[in-house]
Amino acid sequence: MLIRALLILLIVLNLGVAIWWVARGDDAGEAPIVQPEGVTRLRLVSEGAPVAVAKTPAPVPATAPAATTPPPATETPSPQTAAAAAPQTQAPVPAPATPTPAEPTPPATPALVAARCFAFGPFENAEQAKEARAQLQSQVMRLRERASTPTARGWRVTMAVPGNRDAAQAVATRIAAAGFDDFFITANGDASSVIALGRYGSERAARNRESALHAAGFADARAEPLGGSAEGQIWIDVLAPTAFEANAARRVAGAARADAIDCAKVP
Repeated sequence: MLIRALLILLIVLNLGVAIWWVARGDDAGEAPIVQPEGVTRLRLVSEGAPVAVAKTPAPVPATAPAATTPPPATETPSPQTAAAAAPQTQAPVPAPATPTPAEPTPPATPALVAARCFAFGPFENAEQAKEARAQLQSQVMRLRERASTPTARGWRVTMAVPGNRDAAQAVATRIAAAGFDDFFITANGDASSVIALGRYGSERAARNRESALHAAGFADARAEPLGGSAEGQIWIDVLAPTAFEANAARRVAGAARADAIDCAKVP
């Protein structure tokens, strides 16, 4: 009985749904879109030619003249024109890439391969060096002036004694009595003699010997270098082209020497 009752219930439900489907009609469709007056609705090409919309003429004012120019007829756009007037979505154009600025190339260092360098000198004073610079300036690319003190091979202490050898011997006796030794007498012509009071490897030792003799009353004792001058000397270093004549420039500048040097030493 239960199964029979369920079958009857399903049949009744199906009949009810069928009756509702037939009775509802087609009124559930979407409401038509109201087109504004005077505006032509866009149509697809497949829908055929559009129907022109009649435009109601505006009322003529009472004061208007009898003969008036009729308003221009509204032109119905063709489907192709309507399609062209429709907004189109355009693909975005990628912005051009900003070029990376190239790093500036450092200026090339002038090569010194084709250059020759010399040291002109020695000049005893600044006046001689100034005259030499004036002569060399126009012949070289670069020059500099430097002062140097030559290294002596040794130092000695001497004392010149006017008169003959007997006078020198008397002074030597006094030196020995003052407690000094290591000296001897050398002839310096017929007019004078020289007493050698010692030879030293450094300037300090020679100066100490000189000071001790002065303190003992022998003011004529002098310390002097061997093989050079104790005073500073001036040299002129030049950077010159390969065609530079060093010997000719040395004669013009009044220099005793023109020694080739490394160009790295000429700033």
